Amino acid sequence: MAVLDATRIASLGTAQVTALSTNQIEDLDSSQIEALTSSQFGAFGSAQVAALSTADIAELSTADIAAITPIAMSGLSTDDVAALSTGQLAALKTGQIAALKTSQVKVLTTLQITTLTAAQIGAFSSVQVAALTTADIAELTTADIAAITSTAMSGLSAANVAALSTGQFAALKTGQIAALKTSQVKVLTTLQVTTLTTAQIGAFGSAQVAVLTTDNIAALSTSQISALSSRSVAGLTTAQIDTLSSSQIEALGSALVGVLGSAQIAALTTADIAELSTASIAAITSAAMSGLSAANIAALSTGQVAVLKTGQIAALKTSQVKVLTTLQVTTLTTAQIGAFGSAQVAALTTDNIAALSTSQIAALSSRSVAGLTTAQIDTLSSSQIGAFGTAQVRAFGSAQVAALTTADIAELSTANIAAINRTALSGLSTTDIANLKSDQLLAITTAQLQALDSGQVGAIIAAYHAV
Repeated sequence: MAVLDATRIASLGTAQVTALSTNQIEDLDSSQIEALTSSQFGAFGSAQVAALSTADIAELSTADIAAITPIAMSGLSTDDVAALSTGQLAALKTGQIAALKTSQVKVLTTLQITTLTAAQIGAFSSVQVAALTTADIAELTTADIAAITSTAMSGLSAANVAALSTGQFAALKTGQIAALKTSQVKVLTTLQVTTLTTAQIGAFGSAQVAVLTTDNIAALSTSQISALSSRSVAGLTTAQIDTLSSSQIEALGSALVGVLGSAQIAALTTADIAELSTASIAAITSAAMSGLSAANIAALSTGQVAVLKTGQIAALKTSQVKVLTTLQVTTLTTAQIGAFGSAQVAALTTDNIAALSTSQIAALSSRSVAGLTTAQIDTLSSSQIGAFGTAQVRAFGSAQVAALTTADIAELSTANIAAINRTALSGLSTTDIANLKSDQLLAITTAQLQALDSGQVGAIIAAYHAV
């Protein structure tokens, strides 16, 4: 090859260049290397590039460097890569950057890294990003950071993530945030987390939110809390919920409160519950209602109680119903009262029962009336007894009928008298029968008479004669 002057070297066709052996490449002197054109360098394979010395590489123009194919880039030794000038590095195309091996990326100096454009940084894969040092990452501009692909974000080590400046962190796109692994999110500092924009916060998924430290959660602003997505709020741990301030809880809003599960609801304090708007209270799912502690139930304001949906009321456990205050119970609408089941009604205190309005009494479902205890029946006033409809009276058992006073029975309409089921009639005492009014006596049906015992029949006969 020594016989070829610069003119002849430059005239070699691509096929001829491709055919050059590594030994021939190694024999080329600097003047011959300099004579090669960019298109000829573009014909080099990785083995031919590997045959070039570091000194040869250093003499290549930026156009020559840019002409090396991505496949041939693997031929550059680590010494060659480390010796690339900032101008040569800047000339590399994104395809060439993407083709660099991790061993090549590792030898790049911080100065060389800072020479790379945002587009070049954007060509890095996750394994290439993983080869960058903390010092390298620290020198990247916000544009460089924003250029890292979502896929490549996984290459950032925990140390690199923790070392990101607030400016770099603020430059991350939502797709990059969403791509962060939980191991990366775990190392975020409180300063980094408080730097997040509402759009960035909104990009977090449930698994990412679940690994934020309680210090990070506690440091979130109310606007950041409000920006959390429904799926991310579902990931909040009970420890994180417990860390939230009442103002942060309030900032969740009804849409986010609506995704909280029973365990998360159980982590709310009485002060937290007090901060929830009526819309947020109404948004708690029926399944999550079981998470409300007795203390939280008892602390609900009348305004909050008034907005509970019938499904929420129906989902209350008896232990929750037991702690309802009289003020809360009297606040219940007829629709809410109608949602109570028999076990729930049985759990109401006698004071609560006594405080029910006649319209609330009339709204009780037949199945809930069946749950009234004899102590509760005994608490009812005659006007409350009179408010029962025929369907409700039909649900009475014999023990409930037996708990009615003579004054209570006097309040029953003729339709209600006729509605008492045959089994329950055994609860009527002869004294009760003796005090029945004439229209009530006449309302007794044949079927009911057949169910009476001889003593009750005798009492009815006596009552007829007394009328």
